[in-house]
Amino acid sequence: MIGTEYDVIVLADNYHLYSATTEGWDFENGAIIELTPIPGEPDAFSVTGQVTDSDSGDGIEGAKVECEVAGEPLEVYADDSGFYTLWLPVSTDTLTELQARASGVGYSALRQDLLANSDFVLEPQVTDPQAPQDVCEDGGGFLEGDCIVRIPADVLDTCYDLEIDPAIDVGDESPYTEHSVLLVEISLSGADLQDPIMLTIPYDIDDVDPGDFVNGIVVIYHAPTADDLREGVNVTAVPASDIIYEDHLNGLVCFWVRSLSMFGTGAPEPDDGDGIIIPAGGGGGGCFIATAAFGTMFEAEFSSRIENLHTSTPEKLTILSGLILLALVPVLLISKRRKRNNKTG
Repeated sequence: MIGTEYDVIVLADNYHLYSATTEGWDFENGAIIELTPIPGEPDAFSVTGQVTDSDSGDGIEGAKVECEVAGEPLEVYADDSGFYTLWLPVSTDTLTELQARASGVGYSALRQDLLANSDFVLEPQVTDPQAPQDVCEDGGGFLEGDCIVRIPADVLDTCYDLEIDPAIDVGDESPYTEHSVLLVEISLSGADLQDPIMLTIPYDIDDVDPGDFVNGIVVIYHAPTADDLREGVNVTAVPASDIIYEDHLNGLVCFWVRSLSMFGTGAPEPDDGDGIIIPAGGGGGGCFIATAAFGTMFEAEFSSRIENLHTSTPEKLTILSGLILLALVPVLLISKRRKRNNKTG
C-alpha cells in the first residue's frame, strides 16, 4: 500500500467533515486525523429534556413531545427513561419562545415553553373507574379497559369531565352489536367538540376478518343509549374512511369521531330513512384521515421502542409511522384477546 494515494473522508457527529488524501502519510507508524468540532451547534439546534410521572417521578416511556418551528411540525418520542432530544431546523438563539406539548396514553397532556423549561411533568389519569377524568384544552390520552380516548390539543374550549364505561354487556344481539364483545359508553359532560377525537374500542375477533372495517363489511355504530344501539334507534355509523387502523391480534379498532355516546360494532345496514347511515367504503366522505395523521397523532403507541429518532421532518415521520402501522400492534396491549362470554340470547 506504500506509495499509493487514497481519498479519505471522515464523518462524525458534531464535527466538521474531514476530507484529505493520504499523500505524505506515515503508514508504518500510523497517521493522526484531527477533527474540528462544531462549536455550540448541538446545543443551539436541539432541546433535551425528560417527561415524568407527577406521582412516581418515573420517566414516561414513549411520551410524545411536539411543537411547531418556522411553520414546520416537529415531534419526538421519549426513550425508556422518559428522556428526549428534539432537533430543530433553526438555532434556539433565534427564538424567544418555543411552545410544545407532551402527551402519553394514561396522562393529561401539558403545553409549556421549552426554552423556559424542557422537562415535562404529566398528571396521570384518575385510577378510580367511577370517578370522572378532568380534561382541559391541552387534551390527553385516557385508557379504561380496552378503550382508549385520545383528545388532541384545542379540541376542547375549557375543562370537562370525561367518563368511560368500557364494559357494558352486549345483551340481546342485533345487527348493530353482533360483532361486539362489549359495548363502550363515553361522555364528555356536554362538550362541543371543535375537531374530531380518536377512539379505540374492542371487537369480536372470532366474527371479524382483517380489513372488514375499512372495507365496510363490519361497521362501528353509536347511539345515545345501549338500548337504542341494540334496537337500531337513532343509530349513526362511522364512515369506513374515518377508520384509522385495525389491530386484529388484540381485536381493537381505532377511528375518528365528532360525537360521544354508546359504541358497538355490527353488520352494515341499508339506509331505511330512519337515521341509519351507510358507511362510506374507502375514501369517500371522510375528510379527517390523512397520511400525516398517523405521524402526528398515533405514533406514540408504536414508536416507544424506537430509540433516538434524530429527525423531525414530517416526510420521514409519515413513512416511518406508515410502516409501523402496517407491521406492528400497540405496545400497550400485547396479549391476544380471547372471546368473552358477554353475549346473551
